[in-house]
Amino acid sequence: MLVEKHRRPNGLSLIELLVVVLIVSVIIGTATLGLGRREAEQVRAEADRLAAVLRATHEEAIVRGRILAVHLQEGGYQLYQLDERQRFVPVALEEIAFARHRLPPGVRVQHYQVEGARHEEGDAEVGLVFDPSGAIPAFTIVLAAGETRYRVWRTEYGKIRAADDREPPS
Repeated sequence: MLVEKHRRPNGLSLIELLVVVLIVSVIIGTATLGLGRREAEQVRAEADRLAAVLRATHEEAIVRGRILAVHLQEGGYQLYQLDERQRFVPVALEEIAFARHRLPPGVRVQHYQVEGARHEEGDAEVGLVFDPSGAIPAFTIVLAAGETRYRVWRTEYGKIRAADDREPPS
């Protein structure tokens, strides 16, 4: 008597294929969530850093008794001061440690507005000027990476804050 061996066909069954697709989907989803969190954390950290730089620049202008400006440039920002010929020139890093900063890859200045003048991504270099009187002009700067946006602004009470752009300004 011949015993018939049950041979399995070559290849994957539909169930096996669905399990593989499910595993790959979970891995991709986890990686995407991690990337989104990393982008959000980078934007939040850069917004906090920019707010701290603007506060320090405000204080430096008062203490040193001179006009300083923060110029937003492609990929970062730099501190400038008025020279004896009344022109803005870059501040040396040796003079003030936070005089220049490059944004991390993927983080960009999406929007900038100061006292009625509005600037969008790709506009020419703009500046936020701080004078020794201590007055801070009204401004809003939005940093973004992917779908995440953080806003740095002067509050109605003259304080400089940073927060998620979905949070209402105070």
